[in-house]
Amino acid sequence: YVITGVDIFSFNILIIPYHTKSCNHWVCIAINLDTQTTFYYDSLANYNSNEVQQVHEVCFTLQKELI
Repeated sequence: YVITGVDIFSFNILIIPYHTKSCNHWVCIAINLDTQTTFYYDSLANYNSNEVQQVHEVCFTLQKELI
């Protein structure tokens, strides 16, 4: 996807602010496109693997469609 002329998949790591539905607060999801790993940072130490997995899958599905 291109945002203001920048191809976001040209970067090695995507930093995504994400509002969780389960805890109703913001977390940070970092996705390494080279290694296809996802890191989840939450100041409240809550973890919702379903939401993180969905973000991970959407990102890599989009990346595959654009290649």
